[in-house]
Amino acid sequence: MARGDAIVTSTTFGPPLDPVILNQGEQATGWLVLDVSTRHGQLTLHDANNHQLGTWKY
Repeated sequence: MARGDAIVTSTTFGPPLDPVILNQGEQATGWLVLDVSTRHGQLTLHDANNHQLGTWKY
């Protein structure tokens, strides 16, 4: 499986999505810019316990 890199800061998009630990019901808002190796694929988000939270196809 190909893996891209997350760009933590960007001057183009703001505000950035800062790393934060969220409790149940809390939310975070911000931009996350990813450098992916292909034009099409999917992004899967996992929590700290490796539970799948969501998948987005691009």
